[in-house]
Amino acid sequence: MKAIAEQADCTEPGRARRFHALGCWRRVGDQHRYTPPSDRPVYGLLLILSFSTFLLNSSFGQENMNKKHPYISYDLYEIQRTANEHREVSTSIFLSADDYVGFRYWERVSGSTAETVKTLKFSNEYQRKATEEEQSRLIQALLDGGVFDLIGEDKNESDGNYSYLNVRIPGREARVFFRSLPATGKRKIIHDILFQFAHEMSIDQPNDPAKATTISEGDTLPPRDTTIVDLLANPEKFHGKRVSVVGFYHGEFEASGLGVDERSDFKRILWRGEPSPFANRFAIFGKNNVWVRIDGVFLKGPAGHMDLAPGEIIRLTQVRPVLPPMDWAGINYMLSNLFLYFSGLLIWPLCAFLWRKKKRRMTALRWAFWGELVCLLVLTGVALFSKVEPYPSFLWFWFWVAVNLAFTLAAAGSAVYGFSSNQKLAV
Repeated sequence: MKAIAEQADCTEPGRARRFHALGCWRRVGDQHRYTPPSDRPVYGLLLILSFSTFLLNSSFGQENMNKKHPYISYDLYEIQRTANEHREVSTSIFLSADDYVGFRYWERVSGSTAETVKTLKFSNEYQRKATEEEQSRLIQALLDGGVFDLIGEDKNESDGNYSYLNVRIPGREARVFFRSLPATGKRKIIHDILFQFAHEMSIDQPNDPAKATTISEGDTLPPRDTTIVDLLANPEKFHGKRVSVVGFYHGEFEASGLGVDERSDFKRILWRGEPSPFANRFAIFGKNNVWVRIDGVFLKGPAGHMDLAPGEIIRLTQVRPVLPPMDWAGINYMLSNLFLYFSGLLIWPLCAFLWRKKKRRMTALRWAFWGELVCLLVLTGVALFSKVEPYPSFLWFWFWVAVNLAFTLAAAGSAVYGFSSNQKLAV
């Protein structure tokens, strides 16, 4: 195509011409030659489309601005501490710009000495819209309560409790932060108005109370000794129960996992929570990348950062280091290598131990032992310091195995010779 696509004047008279959407074709003899289009029409078309899109967006934007859509969000975080329990409560109420209402509520117990602990967590969001009449009543109640007269507080002085209010009514807007709970005055009035609105919208209660409620055991009950594998295989059985498991702990930014082994992925780890405030501080071991035994309450997942973990252990009462579990596969591998590379060196010590109370000829065995030891040391020195690089690179291991095999046969023969010769002497 490129060979025949030559520039030509499509307006020459007396020629049969055909026009393409992206250029011009014309017949020259028995061939069709293509003339690329000019860039100017394309640029003009793009300019027209861009200007049309701008006009449409402007018209829709002006129409949306003319509509009176209030936006309200209220977030409240509270820490409740008693002699027997530490509990965190978070509540969010909102009225979105597209008239949807929402209510989010969750509780988290960081420690409790009670036998049974109940927590509630549910979300009723974007399930219904508020009518214009309901929005008007809410806005008028907020204005009458003095919502735009509220004065925020310094964030740096918060003791853990805080609330954040964002109100946007056509023509007015307010964003205020409070480091204390609403107790009196206009803050209490606005707080009650918003919770009353959520109650009127029927979104302040869970649709399924049983599903939204989590019942767990207290931190003082004895844990069940189990494994991470059992927890992952039977999450319903252990949900809310106190457990004691051994795993490899690794923690980093946005990660705190207790894995089955050192190379566990997210499907084979449990998210490790924080220690209970009622735990003995001397029972909490805070090192990283170690094998530990953890006692705490197991909750089925999803859990952890971005809900990637299949479960979590929270309210920890013990975190102590332990030895890694026995790796039988590694032990078998080590023993197989031991016999493969050093079996000839084991015969003389073994015979000396078995024949320690008997007189046997062991001169040949000693020669076989020291001969193999010297040969292996020489082979090791040549492999480490010689410039010779055999191909393949693991050829030195083959030499090692060959030397060991030869001296193993020699040592075995020496042992048989020593045993048989002493038998003859005894006869």
